[in-house]
Amino acid sequence: MYDGRRVGRGIGSSKGKTSGRGHTDQNSRAGGGVRPTFEGGQTPLFKRLPKCGFTNNLAEPMVPINVGKLQDYIDMVWLPVPKEGEDLLTMVDLVNAGITKASTVKHGVKLLMSTTQR
Repeated sequence: MYDGRRVGRGIGSSKGKTSGRGHTDQNSRAGGGVRPTFEGGQTPLFKRLPKCGFTNNLAEPMVPINVGKLQDYIDMVWLPVPKEGEDLLTMVDLVNAGITKASTVKHGVKLLMSTTQR
């Protein structure tokens, strides 16, 4: 396995003395050089662009479920309608009917009123 030329090993190695870095300035120093986003004194791109957006770190993403989709599953008898005196629909009922996966529901579901997707 070849690791490349060893530098700083004398003038006969062709990479001796200054090791191919030139004599002085920023890039000749150990750890020298400019950061990857430096643009030579021009105003950097991230400062030229406006600030935009906001990320809410406390947001709890909900799984959207359309009311029309629920009605379709009820019409196909895949989702049982709870009778009087029984509990309402639960997450277990929605997962068993195949409307959503248990792994995608982290913080609950949100029912959407639009019925145009039927």
